[in-house]
Amino acid sequence: MDIPQENQPARLRTSSWGLPVSFRVSVALDLLAQTQNRVTVLGEFTQPTNNKPGAGVGLEWATTNVGNSGFSLAARGSYTIQPDNNLNPGSAAGFTTQQSTSSVSKDGLALGGGLSYGRGTWKLGFDYAYRNLGPLGGTNFLSFSLGW
Repeated sequence: MDIPQENQPARLRTSSWGLPVSFRVSVALDLLAQTQNRVTVLGEFTQPTNNKPGAGVGLEWATTNVGNSGFSLAARGSYTIQPDNNLNPGSAAGFTTQQSTSSVSKDGLALGGGLSYGRGTWKLGFDYAYRNLGPLGGTNFLSFSLGW
């Protein structure tokens, strides 16, 4: 059975916008590198095309095979300057910038550490970090690793 159809005029209007691209450069340097101890400092700069630039610095102290037991420890700290999201995706003409009204910044200090155990070719690890993510509040980061 044929269903009657009437042609309906239609017009599609779109506007172009560039895809977000991020340029990131980082550098790390071992300030101290001994047999079992290491102190590393690092820095990072990020420039996305759709937001303001950000930067961060960090420091890690790590010791391996503590007392010949197979356990390794690490302590980490960092400070990040991260801009607020300045995009308004609800704009009819595409993305436009707007000033953030949030009084809570995402900039700040992160602290953490790690514990791992390894024998032979396998390794088991646990890492923890805490950082205040502004509107999201204090956030805990946990990771577990297994390697062989």
